[in-house]
Amino acid sequence: MVPDLTYKALLLGVLLVALVIAYQLNAYFAKRVDATDDASDSER
Repeated sequence: MVPDLTYKALLLGVLLVALVIAYQLNAYFAKRVDATDDASDSER
């Protein structure tokens, strides 16, 4: 059986990784949106 403290630490680690991934994806999509906006602006 897994100790309660180890379980909580593991859960916290997974949560932290999920936050980092979400942040990276958010930044990536923000850059993509900016790039497409710049392209559409230059076409007009």
